[in-house]
Amino acid sequence: MSHLKHLIIAGVLCAAPLGNAVAQSVESPWIVHVGAHVVDPKSNTGDLAGLSSSTTRSLRPSVSVEYLLTPSWSVELLAALPFQHDVRLDGQRAVGVKQLPPVVGVNYRFLAGQTVSPFLGVGVNYTHFFDTKGHNALDGTNVSLGDTWGIAWHGGVDIA
Repeated sequence: MSHLKHLIIAGVLCAAPLGNAVAQSVESPWIVHVGAHVVDPKSNTGDLAGLSSSTTRSLRPSVSVEYLLTPSWSVELLAALPFQHDVRLDGQRAVGVKQLPPVVGVNYRFLAGQTVSPFLGVGVNYTHFFDTKGHNALDGTNVSLGDTWGIAWHGGVDIA
């Protein structure tokens, strides 16, 4: 199963430039990107009941729809498959949780119109947590996480 997941991610990443090239060939202000994103929660989340806690990162396929306001500036909506994280207490898995973190943001392209154009972006993120389950010592315990708002940073390279 793990190999299949890596093959799917590799295929998505290889196809990512195609959406941009198609959008540029018809000179549309709309761009569809496919790729992969990482959600990496704060790794040192402190102590809980005297135990050190940490949260794992997660990589998932993603898609975004972007509208070019100018050749350099754009507005983007990012969505992904649900990310999965483990909350660990002293290294032991205590809680498993899934989350959806849609992001609306703005991007700036440093070399707009060039074949290779790096970009940076910032946006607002709303994270919805679901399917939260206790494991090991917390097995069978009712665990819940509240939804959150936050800032999301985004960066990459467009290749025409």
